[in-house]
Amino acid sequence: MKQPLFYTAFLLITLSLSFTSCKKDQTQDQPETDYRDEIVGDYSGIRVYTHLGVTPNIIDTTHNAIVTIEKSTLNDSSVIVSFDPPYTYSSVSIKYSNGTFPTSGTGHPPTLTKTGDSLYYYHRPAQSPVWFEYFVVKVP
Repeated sequence: MKQPLFYTAFLLITLSLSFTSCKKDQTQDQPETDYRDEIVGDYSGIRVYTHLGVTPNIIDTTHNAIVTIEKSTLNDSSVIVSFDPPYTYSSVSIKYSNGTFPTSGTGHPPTLTKTGDSLYYYHRPAQSPVWFEYFVVKVP
């Protein structure tokens, strides 16, 4: 009868020591980071306005254009992209998913591409020979 009692006591002591020596998972205490944080901020660069089909064709470049990206107040993966100087729109809402900006919608949706700390924005608002491009770099 002493052996089962010995094994039971040994098992209880081993289990209690193993549970007291376990470390708490540190990742549970850290707040979840929003992946949109990496792109939020001000970007500075140039805006190119192109209008073809008129004589002469118009290609206008604006220096010191500012593009600002903010998180959408909706609880989704959208960001709000604002433009100064504005074009047809002063701001647009664009989805941001897995480091890319997938285009959605019908017609001519805007496209936004991120490369390093740079953004390229292209939008042709209608079926016309008019489009806008922004070539901007994140302001430190």
